[in-house]
Amino acid sequence: MAAAITSPTHRVASMNQPQSWKTIAILAVTQVVSWGSLYYAFAILGPDIERELGWRAETVFGAFSWSLLVAGLASTPAGILLDRYGGRLVMGSGSLLSGLGFILLSHAHGTTLYFLAWTVLGVAMAAVLYEAAFATINHQFGLSARQGFRP
Repeated sequence: MAAAITSPTHRVASMNQPQSWKTIAILAVTQVVSWGSLYYAFAILGPDIERELGWRAETVFGAFSWSLLVAGLASTPAGILLDRYGGRLVMGSGSLLSGLGFILLSHAHGTTLYFLAWTVLGVAMAAVLYEAAFATINHQFGLSARQGFRP
């Protein structure tokens, strides 16, 4: 435990430094994009997927529900990776994994690839959504993350 605290990846920054604002701004933008594409857009696209592929709603929306279960199961390993390597690497990799999941989803014309795509997207969710962002903030700012910003 002591080795982890003294490692260079566990530097604690002040919330009032200009770099802090940049980090928070980047996380804010990535959260809006990640939640919009991985979570909220499906409510709009789901019925069109259902119509285009001729599948029942249970299949289309069941795969999305499956991705949420996968995200929950992947959250502990994602947290371990966040502690070990920090948010930049884990969240960046999660974003790339999201891209791969969406590519798979765009090519899915059968249920096997469709569920595989949502499995990949579920793992990506664990690496990029709120939990990962909050862990990144706590990792970078430590106890000063609770102080808020003072201009």
